[in-house]
Amino acid sequence: MAKLKCSKLQQGSFLEIAAAHARQSETESGIPAGAVLVKNGEVIASSHDRSQQLNDPVAAAEMDCIRRAGRRSDQAELVLYTTRYPDMLVAGTILQFAIGALVIGLPETSNQAIHLLKIKNIPITFLPTDQCMALGAQTINQADQKFLKQAYLEALAGYEEGGIPVGAVMVQDGEVIARGRNKRVQQGDPIIHGETDCLRNAGIIANYSDIDLYTTLSPCMMCAGAIMHFGINRVVVGEDQNFPGNIAFLRDNGVEVVLADDQKCKALMSKFIEQRHDLWFEDIAGNEEV
Repeated sequence: MAKLKCSKLQQGSFLEIAAAHARQSETESGIPAGAVLVKNGEVIASSHDRSQQLNDPVAAAEMDCIRRAGRRSDQAELVLYTTRYPDMLVAGTILQFAIGALVIGLPETSNQAIHLLKIKNIPITFLPTDQCMALGAQTINQADQKFLKQAYLEALAGYEEGGIPVGAVMVQDGEVIARGRNKRVQQGDPIIHGETDCLRNAGIIANYSDIDLYTTLSPCMMCAGAIMHFGINRVVVGEDQNFPGNIAFLRDNGVEVVLADDQKCKALMSKFIEQRHDLWFEDIAGNEEV
């Protein structure tokens, strides 16, 4: 395994290079993500995400960086620096090519990919930098943006009905298969949260493992429990500022959670809480944490 012989200052400089590549991708209307491969303190390859530009799902920044490094026999001595949290595709590539270590320019967290890499004893360092943080706590792709917008429209509809503005959609094979929103007020039913309404509208499904759930707000414990119970493996959350919810619980149990930090989701819920704090307090059973 590679050892991080560089100082934090040097590591930060490599992440700055990766962030510059991410900004380059952004100027090309691509996903703002960048990566750098380093050996013994020297950059041997760097790249930015080209998956959108090339319509190539395997042209992720990290994979393109490994590709540019060419055929090598010293992979275990290489350290991969990246501006974002890895997904399973990137984690699989790191393992396939036996990359020695990973440095992520964001705060420590856990998802399925990170969990897998830790199980396989890949050293992971979280080194948050201003440049990487500015790119977003976790970059979401255009498809995620599109489906999260659909969940937001559900939340907005609920707000306009006088209800609690939390919306959700379920997506399978790139298609929305169910929609839902919190209807506690509209139907007088405390069980109908955005996620549970969406699950009910989807009907009985034999296998939920290839379904993504999009929700505008971090799930409460009831909804997090439903996600675990039905075996949903990936959840995209609009925001956790107004309600921290149970993102950590889901991640600790192997669910991949993407936090979008969406401004529209935050603004709508914030407005609602300010206007109807009594109703919000009732909906969360007085527990503003979970």
